[in-house]
Amino acid sequence: MLKKVMLLILTILIILTSLSACGGVDNMFGRIGRLNREIMSERKKADKTLNLVLESCKRRDKNLLKTAFSTKALNELIDLDDSIENLFNVFEFAYVVNYDEWADPHTSTENEFGIRTVEANMQYEIQTNSKIYYLYIREYFEDMKNPDNVGIETIVVMPLELSDEKFGKTDDWAMPGIYVFP
Repeated sequence: MLKKVMLLILTILIILTSLSACGGVDNMFGRIGRLNREIMSERKKADKTLNLVLESCKRRDKNLLKTAFSTKALNELIDLDDSIENLFNVFEFAYVVNYDEWADPHTSTENEFGIRTVEANMQYEIQTNSKIYYLYIREYFEDMKNPDNVGIETIVVMPLELSDEKFGKTDDWAMPGIYVFP
């Protein structure tokens, strides 16, 4: 009986030692945990952006919406106030009944020797009291190389029924701006 107990203790010690030598349980589950935390963090950032866009439309507050745009986009856009007004007009006299994320934000992360860039592409179906819209938002969550890129770069809004024929790959909307298709 004593031999079995000693053998069991020795086996447990060998397993624990080999796990700790390889980084332990943290290496086995740590990466998965970090990825889950990153996805949850990206989801929270995407929700915050969506809420800010919808709230600024509801209040017709151009300055609030502008705070979400990247410095680079603000500097490159010529007719931003007109584009924002077009966005507000889409949601005029409408209130958001429901929205549905088509998926978690599709993010791409570049990491060059610790210098990170995180770009997110978010797609939503926005149901108002009168119509259903497709909403696309491209945003840089992080850009350590070019901090002026951080923020919204592109917003696209169109009736849902047009989204299949007008919406191509997300690369097609790489230019900064607000694009509204009535």
